Amino acid sequence: MTKTEANPRAARVLSVLAGAANHTAAAHDVVQDLLRANPDLLTLAIRVARDGVGPIDHAISGAIESVDLDADRIAALERALPPQPTQTLLHTAVAVTQAWLVIVATDAERAYHLREIGVRLAAVGREEDALASAQEAVTIYRRLASADAESYQPELARSLSGYATRLAVAGRHVDALASAQEAATIYRQLASAAPESYEPELARSLTAYATRLTTVGRPLEALDPAEEAVGVLRRLAATKPTTHEPELASALSALGSRRADIRPEDGLAPSQEAVAIYRRLAAVDPDTYRSELAESLGSLSIRLVQLARSHEALALAEEAIAIIRELVEKNPAAHQSNLATSLVNLAYLLPVANRQEEALDAAREAVAVYRRMAAANPAAIEPMLARSLSGLGIRLAAVGRLQEAIGPSEEAVTIDRRLAEANPTAFLPHLATSLSSLAVRLAALRRYEEALDLTEQALIIDRQLSATSPIEYEPALARSLTNLGIRLAEVGRHEEALSTTREAVALYRRLVKRLPHAINDLASAERNLRRLREQLGR
Repeated sequence: MTKTEANPRAARVLSVLAGAANHTAAAHDVVQDLLRANPDLLTLAIRVARDGVGPIDHAISGAIESVDLDADRIAALERALPPQPTQTLLHTAVAVTQAWLVIVATDAERAYHLREIGVRLAAVGREEDALASAQEAVTIYRRLASADAESYQPELARSLSGYATRLAVAGRHVDALASAQEAATIYRQLASAAPESYEPELARSLTAYATRLTTVGRPLEALDPAEEAVGVLRRLAATKPTTHEPELASALSALGSRRADIRPEDGLAPSQEAVAIYRRLAAVDPDTYRSELAESLGSLSIRLVQLARSHEALALAEEAIAIIRELVEKNPAAHQSNLATSLVNLAYLLPVANRQEEALDAAREAVAVYRRMAAANPAAIEPMLARSLSGLGIRLAAVGRLQEAIGPSEEAVTIDRRLAEANPTAFLPHLATSLSSLAVRLAALRRYEEALDLTEQALIIDRQLSATSPIEYEPALARSLTNLGIRLAEVGRHEEALSTTREAVALYRRLVKRLPHAINDLASAERNLRRLREQLGR
């Protein structure tokens, strides 16, 4: 620690300025100028920001970008950053990694920091830059591994895993699957030679591979890697529980989701076991594991909803939100995202207990949280804001406030249109969903022609997506066809409604062969088809 950092007066000054930044942008500029003139204060400024005193992330990052730093100073900044990303220092983390990239001397160092900055750029919503960095890291490590496999195959596998995540966020799910599969293949080879070193990473890669398989519509194939991951971690946890039980719990929660994709009842046991492990871990180390406990409770609540055990699911969702509210009180920036996610889940579950107004309150609060987060980090948060706005529209409609429900539903469409124009691969599916949701809101107000127009727009998108990736997008296409049949019937175009609904039923009949849970959607489409035939005297 430098003499400047050890000076309590400097800490007090930075804390006062950080607090003032909550109220005026001028304080941000003062902090940035102060740090530019006194680079020795950068590490102290990071510590002040970690305490959540005020929003000085951009001031710190701007100062880092404008001064020359040597390796020792950059390393000190890196050590001062929290081990896990928090909203208070996301841009600072990017700036620190950019500083490394300025001074790196070797390809290996460059690849390492490119991989790191990919994760950090994604956290601030710069997904295109994150993808480019992750891709460059893979390219460099692949070249290095071809010359020295022993040294660089592990790094290549780690980079492929990160690259798969970035590809998935960009909507390139088939490419993401290929990268995840390659990562798992490399880890399997490494683990066979050095199991103690690489089996944990093999398990993580298998869980990720299973997720990617599910995303491209191959849930049956996803079961084996998800099961294998749990098997590996269960064996490791039996001998080193302190080290491996947290990852076992995470893998169990993921396995619950994979099993539920095939048979909802099969997903319950692993999800329950995950909660049980996190409860035990949180009892011993609440600061580390209460957040994971809350997340696992949310996942288990979803499993219970799938089994029509909604009241039990609601109790778990309320427990999760209580935990997260306590965490938010201690560190708001670190837990805002979890709070918003849990509020969305709670808003979905409260109606099962006929607590519609409370559900509406939860949906409103979720939107408010996402708005605050989006103000600081729009690129990363706006997609989630759009989802929460659609949810708010649903909750408003549920309490009979049909006209009021239009506003948030329209705002969701506006956001999704803008995002889809910038990145159609990633956001066209979301736009189709928000268009369909707004159409339902309009139809409830008997604005049938407008609702039909939006539903036709959604169908055009889903046909386009299904044509390029049928396994992944045919379920969405089937839903859009069902919705269009309903909208056509509302405007009296019954023959067209009949034809469209027939297409939906035929598609669902194919889908249930590989997606058994689609049976309920098939039953609904078949009811619509029977009703239309009766109306037409067929």
